[in-house]
Amino acid sequence: MTSSIISQPDPIDQATFEIADHLYRARLAGEVDRESLRSINRSHGTDVATALLYRHFRSRPMEIPFLGPKQGEKSWMIVIVPGAFHKEHPEIGGDGREIRDLAKTNGWRCETVPTASLGTTAFNAESIIQFLNQRTDDHQILTISLSKGTTDLIAAVDREPSIVDRLMGWISISGVPCGTLMADWLLDRWRLRPILNLMCWKLGADKQAVRDLRHAPGSSHQVFQQIPCIHVAGFPLQRHLSNWRSRLWHRRLRSTGPNDSVVLLEDLLGVSGTVLPIWGADHYLKTQWDLRRVTQDLVNKLTTRQSA
Repeated sequence: MTSSIISQPDPIDQATFEIADHLYRARLAGEVDRESLRSINRSHGTDVATALLYRHFRSRPMEIPFLGPKQGEKSWMIVIVPGAFHKEHPEIGGDGREIRDLAKTNGWRCETVPTASLGTTAFNAESIIQFLNQRTDDHQILTISLSKGTTDLIAAVDREPSIVDRLMGWISISGVPCGTLMADWLLDRWRLRPILNLMCWKLGADKQAVRDLRHAPGSSHQVFQQIPCIHVAGFPLQRHLSNWRSRLWHRRLRSTGPNDSVVLLEDLLGVSGTVLPIWGADHYLKTQWDLRRVTQDLVNKLTTRQSA
Protein backbone atom coordinates (compact mmCIF):
# COMPACT_ATOMS: atom_id res chain seq x y z
CA MET A 1 0.00 0.00 0.00
CA THR A 2 2.99 2.32 0.41
CA SER A 3 4.61 1.61 -2.95
CA SER A 4 3.58 4.99 -4.39
CA ILE A 5 5.26 6.81 -1.50
CA ILE A 6 8.50 4.89 -1.04
CA SER A 7 11.16 4.99 -3.74
CA GLN A 8 14.07 2.67 -4.37
CA PRO A 9 17.61 4.04 -4.11
CA ASP A 10 18.90 5.69 -7.27
CA PRO A 11 21.29 3.65 -9.45
CA ILE A 12 24.11 5.96 -8.35
CA ASP A 13 23.50 4.81 -4.76
CA GLN A 14 23.34 1.12 -5.63
CA ALA A 15 26.91 0.25 -4.58
CA THR A 16 26.35 1.76 -1.13
CA PHE A 17 23.03 -0.01 -0.82
CA GLU A 18 24.52 -3.39 -1.80
CA ILE A 19 27.17 -3.11 0.93
CA ALA A 20 24.49 -2.17 3.44
CA ASP A 21 22.24 -5.03 2.35
CA HIS A 22 25.08 -7.55 2.73
CA LEU A 23 25.91 -6.28 6.23
CA TYR A 24 22.25 -6.30 7.20
CA ARG A 25 21.78 -9.95 6.22
CA ALA A 26 25.18 -11.47 6.95
CA ARG A 27 26.52 -9.54 9.92
CA LEU A 28 23.35 -8.41 11.69
CA ALA A 29 20.97 -11.17 10.56
CA GLY A 30 18.24 -8.58 10.12
CA GLU A 31 18.46 -7.33 13.71
CA VAL A 32 19.38 -3.68 14.26
CA ASP A 33 19.76 -1.76 17.51
CA ARG A 34 21.55 1.45 18.44
CA GLU A 35 24.88 -0.20 19.24
CA SER A 36 25.04 -2.35 16.11
CA LEU A 37 24.13 0.65 13.96
CA ARG A 38 26.82 2.80 15.56
CA SER A 39 29.32 -0.01 15.02
CA ILE A 40 28.50 -0.04 11.30
CA ASN A 41 28.74 3.74 11.27
CA ARG A 42 32.26 3.58 12.72
CA SER A 43 33.49 0.77 10.49
CA HIS A 44 31.81 1.59 7.16
CA GLY A 45 30.76 5.23 7.38
CA THR A 46 27.52 7.12 7.71
CA ASP A 47 26.27 6.56 4.16
CA VAL A 48 26.40 2.78 4.53
CA ALA A 49 24.84 2.97 7.99
CA THR A 50 22.05 5.16 6.60
CA ALA A 51 21.36 2.69 3.80
CA LEU A 52 21.38 -0.20 6.27
CA LEU A 53 18.84 1.46 8.56
CA TYR A 54 16.68 2.31 5.55
CA ARG A 55 16.87 -1.36 4.51
CA HIS A 56 15.78 -2.35 8.01
CA PHE A 57 12.69 -0.16 8.01
CA ARG A 58 11.80 -1.22 4.48
CA SER A 59 11.79 -4.85 5.67
CA ARG A 60 9.15 -4.11 8.32
CA PRO A 61 5.37 -4.10 7.66
CA MET A 62 4.30 -0.65 6.52
CA GLU A 63 0.58 -0.93 6.01
CA ILE A 64 -1.17 2.43 6.16
CA PRO A 65 -4.49 2.03 8.03
CA PHE A 66 -7.82 3.39 6.84
CA LEU A 67 -8.90 5.89 9.49
CA GLY A 68 -12.19 7.12 8.11
CA PRO A 69 -14.57 8.67 7.98
CA LYS A 70 -16.73 5.60 7.74
CA GLN A 71 -20.38 5.83 6.78
CA GLY A 72 -22.36 7.65 9.46
CA GLU A 73 -19.27 8.76 11.41
CA LYS A 74 -17.91 12.24 12.07
CA SER A 75 -16.17 14.21 9.35
CA TRP A 76 -12.45 14.86 9.61
CA MET A 77 -10.03 17.75 9.28
CA ILE A 78 -6.28 18.37 9.33
CA VAL A 79 -4.62 20.25 12.18
CA ILE A 80 -1.01 21.30 11.59
CA VAL A 81 1.45 21.71 14.46
CA PRO A 82 4.30 23.77 12.96
CA GLY A 83 8.00 23.47 13.67
CA ALA A 84 10.53 25.88 15.13
CA PHE A 85 11.41 29.09 13.27
CA HIS A 86 8.16 28.84 11.32
CA LYS A 87 7.77 32.63 11.43
CA GLU A 88 11.41 33.73 11.12
CA HIS A 89 12.33 31.23 8.39
CA PRO A 90 9.20 29.89 6.67
CA GLU A 91 11.30 28.93 3.66
CA ILE A 92 12.74 25.91 5.49
CA GLY A 93 9.32 24.27 5.57
CA GLY A 94 8.26 24.31 9.21
CA ASP A 95 5.27 26.63 8.78
CA GLY A 96 3.10 24.03 7.05
CA ARG A 97 2.33 26.31 4.12
CA GLU A 98 2.75 23.50 1.60
CA ILE A 99 0.26 21.37 3.51
CA ARG A 100 -2.24 24.24 3.73
CA ASP A 101 -1.94 24.83 -0.02
CA LEU A 102 -2.43 21.13 -0.64
CA ALA A 103 -5.49 21.07 1.61
CA LYS A 104 -7.00 24.01 -0.27
CA THR A 105 -6.41 22.29 -3.60
CA ASN A 106 -8.07 19.08 -2.40
CA GLY A 107 -10.91 20.71 -0.48
CA TRP A 108 -9.69 19.37 2.88
CA ARG A 109 -10.53 21.39 5.95
CA CYS A 110 -7.25 22.48 7.55
CA GLU A 111 -6.17 24.71 10.44
CA THR A 112 -2.83 25.48 12.08
CA VAL A 113 -2.19 25.61 15.82
CA PRO A 114 -0.80 29.08 16.66
CA THR A 115 2.27 27.86 18.52
CA ALA A 116 5.13 30.24 19.29
CA SER A 117 7.80 29.99 16.63
CA LEU A 118 10.55 30.02 19.26
CA GLY A 119 8.44 28.92 22.20
CA THR A 120 9.34 26.46 24.90
CA THR A 121 7.80 23.01 24.78
CA ALA A 122 5.66 23.81 27.84
CA PHE A 123 4.32 27.03 26.32
CA ASN A 124 3.51 25.42 22.99
CA ALA A 125 1.95 22.38 24.66
CA GLU A 126 -0.47 24.70 26.44
CA SER A 127 -1.28 26.41 23.13
CA ILE A 128 -2.09 23.04 21.57
CA ILE A 129 -4.30 22.02 24.49
CA GLN A 130 -6.22 25.31 24.37
CA PHE A 131 -6.64 25.07 20.61
CA LEU A 132 -8.11 21.57 20.79
CA ASN A 133 -10.25 22.22 23.87
CA GLN A 134 -11.77 25.36 22.36
CA ARG A 135 -13.09 23.45 19.39
CA THR A 136 -16.82 22.88 19.67
CA ASP A 137 -17.37 21.05 16.37
CA ASP A 138 -17.41 17.30 16.07
CA HIS A 139 -14.65 16.86 13.50
CA GLN A 140 -12.19 14.07 14.09
CA ILE A 141 -8.67 15.44 13.75
CA LEU A 142 -5.76 14.15 11.69
CA THR A 143 -2.73 15.92 13.14
CA ILE A 144 0.33 16.64 11.03
CA SER A 145 3.29 17.77 13.11
CA LEU A 146 6.48 19.15 11.62
CA SER A 147 9.90 18.73 13.25
CA LYS A 148 9.73 20.29 16.75
CA GLY A 149 5.95 20.32 16.42
CA THR A 150 6.13 16.61 17.24
CA THR A 151 7.94 17.43 20.51
CA ASP A 152 5.30 20.02 21.37
CA LEU A 153 2.40 17.68 20.63
CA ILE A 154 3.93 14.89 22.73
CA ALA A 155 4.22 17.35 25.62
CA ALA A 156 0.60 18.43 25.14
CA VAL A 157 -0.67 14.86 25.36
CA ASP A 158 1.52 14.21 28.41
CA ARG A 159 -0.04 17.26 30.11
CA GLU A 160 -3.63 16.50 29.12
CA PRO A 161 -4.08 12.90 27.91
CA SER A 162 -7.77 13.43 27.12
CA ILE A 163 -6.97 15.40 23.95
CA VAL A 164 -6.07 12.08 22.33
CA ASP A 165 -9.82 11.38 22.14
CA ARG A 166 -10.11 14.08 19.45
CA LEU A 167 -7.33 12.63 17.30
CA MET A 168 -8.08 10.05 14.61
CA GLY A 169 -4.43 9.75 13.65
CA TRP A 170 -1.04 11.45 13.61
CA ILE A 171 1.46 12.04 10.82
CA SER A 172 4.81 13.14 12.23
CA ILE A 173 6.98 14.59 9.45
CA SER A 174 10.68 14.81 10.29
CA GLY A 175 9.55 14.67 13.91
CA VAL A 176 11.82 15.12 16.92
CA PRO A 177 10.49 12.53 19.39
CA CYS A 178 13.71 12.17 21.40
CA GLY A 179 15.33 15.58 21.10
CA THR A 180 18.31 16.38 18.91
CA LEU A 181 22.06 16.41 19.36
CA MET A 182 21.94 19.80 17.68
CA ALA A 183 20.72 21.23 21.01
CA ASP A 184 23.45 19.41 22.94
CA TRP A 185 26.06 20.71 20.51
CA LEU A 186 24.93 24.32 21.08
CA LEU A 187 24.51 24.07 24.85
CA ASP A 188 27.62 22.09 25.80
CA ARG A 189 30.32 24.15 24.08
CA TRP A 190 31.32 26.98 26.39
CA ARG A 191 32.72 29.01 23.50
CA LEU A 192 29.26 29.06 21.92
CA ARG A 193 27.38 30.16 25.03
CA PRO A 194 27.79 33.92 24.42
CA ILE A 195 26.70 33.42 20.81
CA LEU A 196 23.69 31.35 21.85
CA ASN A 197 22.74 33.91 24.51
CA LEU A 198 23.05 36.74 21.98
CA MET A 199 20.99 34.84 19.42
CA CYS A 200 18.22 34.16 21.95
CA TRP A 201 18.23 37.81 23.04
CA LYS A 202 18.10 39.06 19.46
CA LEU A 203 15.22 36.74 18.56
CA GLY A 204 13.37 37.24 21.82
CA ALA A 205 13.62 33.51 22.51
CA ASP A 206 13.83 31.68 25.81
CA LYS A 207 16.98 29.58 26.11
CA GLN A 208 14.76 26.93 27.71
CA ALA A 209 13.39 26.25 24.22
CA VAL A 210 16.84 24.92 23.28
CA ARG A 211 17.20 22.98 26.54
CA ASP A 212 13.86 21.31 25.85
CA LEU A 213 15.40 19.72 22.77
CA ARG A 214 18.37 18.04 24.44
CA HIS A 215 18.81 14.54 23.08
CA ALA A 216 17.07 11.91 25.21
CA PRO A 217 17.65 8.57 23.47
CA GLY A 218 15.27 5.81 24.36
CA SER A 219 12.42 8.15 25.27
CA SER A 220 9.17 6.20 25.27
CA HIS A 221 5.94 8.01 24.50
CA GLN A 222 2.65 6.35 25.32
CA VAL A 223 0.73 8.45 22.82
CA PHE A 224 2.28 6.61 19.88
CA GLN A 225 0.58 3.46 21.18
CA GLN A 226 -2.80 5.14 21.69
CA ILE A 227 -3.55 6.34 18.17
CA PRO A 228 -2.38 5.34 14.67
CA CYS A 229 0.88 7.18 14.10
CA ILE A 230 3.06 7.40 11.00
CA HIS A 231 6.60 8.71 11.35
CA VAL A 232 7.82 10.09 8.01
CA ALA A 233 11.59 10.53 7.96
CA GLY A 234 14.17 11.42 5.34
CA PHE A 235 17.14 9.09 4.87
CA PRO A 236 19.81 11.12 3.03
CA LEU A 237 23.28 10.19 1.94
CA GLN A 238 25.80 13.01 2.00
CA ARG A 239 25.24 13.74 -1.69
CA HIS A 240 21.50 14.24 -1.12
CA LEU A 241 21.78 17.12 1.37
CA SER A 242 19.91 20.11 -0.02
CA ASN A 243 21.73 23.17 1.34
CA TRP A 244 24.73 24.39 3.29
CA ARG A 245 22.87 24.25 6.61
CA SER A 246 21.92 20.61 6.11
CA ARG A 247 25.46 19.71 5.07
CA LEU A 248 26.94 21.52 8.10
CA TRP A 249 24.72 19.82 10.69
CA HIS A 250 24.86 16.43 9.02
CA ARG A 251 28.65 16.59 9.23
CA ARG A 252 28.51 17.58 12.91
CA LEU A 253 26.15 14.73 13.81
CA ARG A 254 27.38 11.91 11.60
CA SER A 255 30.10 10.74 13.99
CA THR A 256 27.21 9.46 16.12
CA GLY A 257 25.22 7.95 13.29
CA PRO A 258 22.80 8.41 10.38
CA ASN A 259 20.81 11.64 10.57
CA ASP A 260 18.61 13.89 8.47
CA SER A 261 20.68 16.94 9.56
CA VAL A 262 18.56 17.41 12.71
CA VAL A 263 17.31 14.04 13.98
CA LEU A 264 19.38 10.94 14.72
CA LEU A 265 17.59 8.28 12.68
CA GLU A 266 18.41 5.60 15.25
CA ASP A 267 15.80 7.23 17.50
CA LEU A 268 13.13 5.78 15.21
CA LEU A 269 14.09 2.28 16.33
CA GLY A 270 12.33 2.84 19.64
CA VAL A 271 9.08 4.53 18.61
CA SER A 272 5.71 2.82 18.26
CA GLY A 273 3.78 3.25 15.04
CA THR A 274 4.72 2.95 11.38
CA VAL A 275 8.06 4.36 10.22
CA LEU A 276 7.93 5.52 6.60
CA PRO A 277 11.51 6.05 5.34
CA ILE A 278 11.97 8.45 2.43
CA TRP A 279 15.19 7.71 0.57
CA GLY A 280 17.29 10.67 -0.49
CA ALA A 281 15.42 13.33 1.50
CA ASP A 282 16.78 15.39 4.37
CA HIS A 283 14.90 17.31 7.08
CA TYR A 284 11.44 18.53 5.98
CA LEU A 285 11.80 16.10 3.05
CA LYS A 286 13.90 18.43 0.95
CA THR A 287 15.67 17.31 -2.26
CA GLN A 288 14.10 14.76 -4.61
CA TRP A 289 10.99 14.23 -2.46
CA ASP A 290 8.69 17.08 -1.55
CA LEU A 291 6.35 17.54 1.38
CA ARG A 292 3.26 17.98 -0.77
CA ARG A 293 3.74 14.70 -2.60
CA VAL A 294 4.20 12.59 0.52
CA THR A 295 1.35 14.31 2.37
CA GLN A 296 -1.02 13.92 -0.58
CA ASP A 297 -0.38 10.19 -0.83
CA LEU A 298 -0.58 9.59 2.92
CA VAL A 299 -3.79 11.53 3.51
CA ASN A 300 -5.45 9.82 0.55
CA LYS A 301 -4.52 6.40 1.91
CA LEU A 302 -5.58 7.26 5.46
CA THR A 303 -8.98 8.69 4.56
CA THR A 304 -10.04 6.80 1.43
CA ARG A 305 -11.37 3.27 1.72
CA GLN A 306 -9.41 0.99 -0.59
CA SER A 307 -11.36 -1.40 -2.80
CA ALA A 308 -10.97 -5.08 -1.93
